[in-house]
Amino acid sequence: MCRRSSSIADVGAGKVSAMDDRILGTSAGKSAALLAMVFLLVAGIACASEVLSAAGQERLQPSRPMSSSQIQPFSVEEQLAASYAPIVYLREQDGACDTDGEAYYPAPVEIVLGNPNVSLRSASPGSTSELAGPSAADLFGRDADFYLDLPGDPRRPGCDYERDFLKLAANHPAVAYAHIVREPGFEQLAVQYWFYYYFNDWNNDHEGDWEMVQIVFDATTAEEALREEPILAGFSQHSDGEAAAWDDKKIEKEGDRMVVYVGAGSHANYYDDATYLGRVNGCDDASKPLRRVPLEARLVPAEISGEDDPFAWLEFGGRWGERQPGHRNGPTGPASKGRWNEPITWQNGLRDTSLKVPNISVGPNAAGFFCDVVAFGARHLLGSARWFALSVGIVAVGGIATALARTTYRPALATPLRRRRRFGQILTSALAIQRSRWLFFGAIGACLIPAGMVVMAAQSLILPISPVEALLGVFDNSATTAAFALGLGTVQFGVAYWLILCTVIVTLAELDAGRPVGVRHIYQKIAGSFWPLVRARLASLLTIGLFTLTVIGIPLALRYAVRMTFLEHVILLGGSNDTTAHTASARLVEGRWWRTSGVSAAIAITGIAAGPALGAALVLSAAAPLGAINVISSLVYVLLIPYVAIGLTLLYYDAIASRAERD
Repeated sequence: MCRRSSSIADVGAGKVSAMDDRILGTSAGKSAALLAMVFLLVAGIACASEVLSAAGQERLQPSRPMSSSQIQPFSVEEQLAASYAPIVYLREQDGACDTDGEAYYPAPVEIVLGNPNVSLRSASPGSTSELAGPSAADLFGRDADFYLDLPGDPRRPGCDYERDFLKLAANHPAVAYAHIVREPGFEQLAVQYWFYYYFNDWNNDHEGDWEMVQIVFDATTAEEALREEPILAGFSQHSDGEAAAWDDKKIEKEGDRMVVYVGAGSHANYYDDATYLGRVNGCDDASKPLRRVPLEARLVPAEISGEDDPFAWLEFGGRWGERQPGHRNGPTGPASKGRWNEPITWQNGLRDTSLKVPNISVGPNAAGFFCDVVAFGARHLLGSARWFALSVGIVAVGGIATALARTTYRPALATPLRRRRRFGQILTSALAIQRSRWLFFGAIGACLIPAGMVVMAAQSLILPISPVEALLGVFDNSATTAAFALGLGTVQFGVAYWLILCTVIVTLAELDAGRPVGVRHIYQKIAGSFWPLVRARLASLLTIGLFTLTVIGIPLALRYAVRMTFLEHVILLGGSNDTTAHTASARLVEGRWWRTSGVSAAIAITGIAAGPALGAALVLSAAAPLGAINVISSLVYVLLIPYVAIGLTLLYYDAIASRAERD
């Protein structure tokens, strides 16, 4: 079209040049000149139209990366892979090195192949084999004894891997390696999309990570699949995964492209943005805020022609990261996994659902508690500090078990309150007192429910306020935001517990005196001593905080905190004011520091940890839905907080009786 237009333009131009000035001066000459200009304009438009059309046709073709010689340009297989290339949503980082967000995206393997800072090593005993900057050809045919060693230490990753990745991936797109496979014995076709991540920054830090999603067609060839819709989808989640029918509402799509929500750091794939619970591996956070990352599909060949094949790295039988013990070991490649050749068998073994972590609870969230415990265990018990952590845990558990075994529990001495009791008797007596008026003490504990609502409301209102955002922005770290939210929640629940403690102290005093318990009278008595109570406790907290800030003063802070255990008791029951309460409480603890610290810690741990621990056990046993587990955990927490206050009050009366004996 451009050639024909160009020749027309040339003819027009020639006619113009052949005209002399006399002819151009006439009307006919002017018409001829005008006609020639029209010819030139039409020719230019026609040529530009053809160029733009060709460019548009080129853009409409699926992007075709370097592929094996067996793959024809824009083949049916490539069209199929490009049509359904997934779109991943990754958790947004608040700033550089924010481990609550996702620092990595699915990248091409070229970021490590040919990289002089990456080494191919052999794990065979006595082997010193090492090759810097290995290529795809160097990986071809290597067995399980070999591994890629990336720069950095996965046991102490810091921000090294993230910085390296940002440099290496700067000029590379986000990609998914498409693998089209039919498993023998099944009349179905699977299209798998494999994601390579540079680093797995989660509970089990390790170099390299391979994850995948797949779709299944009721077809046997790519040509048939192009004319149909998929029937199934499967998302990998660590060593397991979740399935869905293609028409299931839980699958989000943008056109024909699946939306995949990726767990931050772990790279497990989910159908919705939320935090998910794994009973063994821990929790995956795929919740907002998120960033959208469309993936370019790169079709891999069904067979590798040899070491010169651009995809020769698929025949690497080793590990794509440094060899480490246990869960920190680098992963094997896609073709080494069973699902590579048996996608339908893998699909048929997937779960139908994943457990979401509920956000609402009173007191510690049972599911959140479970997540934190698993994360701590994975990062510390499986890490370099595992022996130290295990030793501390064994000593702590052994000490508690010894104390529980050596104490006396019977009889449960509910009255009179002012008397000596063994550790076990304090526990059983507190339970007997609570059971005698369970409804009343349950109502007192229920004060935590509005406190929990206040915490959530305060966090949602305070965190978005500009000065707070600016303050948190100085640190540019989501850990600071989390610490701020945790601190706010601690203050809110601390105030609620403090009010419950004061209420229980007055209630027990009224019961011990044989007077009827009235809510109005109780709060009138608390109100009469309210400001001395507030000033005394704030002064003690300030002192503890100042000692703690010095670091070397932490032992002094701990000693002082135990000595201030009975501040509220000596004001409400002993007649002290805010200036004499500190001395009065310290005198009661004098000579009984270890007993006071041990018993109060045991009672507090029982009240605070029992609910979440029960919830975590229910999570492991799958005895109930997560929402019901959180409700159960919250109810236990509401019931046990008054129990803690009763136990501490009995410990106070035990100290009073002990002091009287000494005097």
